[in-house]
Amino acid sequence: MNVSTLNLDHALDVGARGALAVSGSILLAVGGSIFLGPLAYQAGMGVELPTDPTLLSDLRAMGGGLLGFGILLWAGALQRRWGLAAACAGAVLYLSYGLSRLFSIALDGLPSEVLVGSAVVELVIGSLLFAVVLRGER
Repeated sequence: MNVSTLNLDHALDVGARGALAVSGSILLAVGGSIFLGPLAYQAGMGVELPTDPTLLSDLRAMGGGLLGFGILLWAGALQRRWGLAAACAGAVLYLSYGLSRLFSIALDGLPSEVLVGSAVVELVIGSLLFAVVLRGER
């Protein structure tokens, strides 16, 4: 895929806009939870972390990044000119998370059921967004 050939003015159909809105909403919810309450977010998965400012800064930065991607995906759902760029960025983010979790499972073993489920959701959404990009290039 050559990024310069992406047709950013492609009129996304309702399904593609819905995929962007749903995937953006997930990122807003997860990112917001991590950004506003990183310790509570981790505790919800049974992980107790220390209140180390460096760790909290890193977690909040990750949450803020997810919030930013959520905003980008919503922009793609609402503004035609952002659609393919948002779908491409979302596909990269979701597939990176899902594939990284698979890599971690191979190296480190199975995490909590919540994170195994997260990997499945990330791979499905990432693949769906990638399909939006491929369809938009035609």
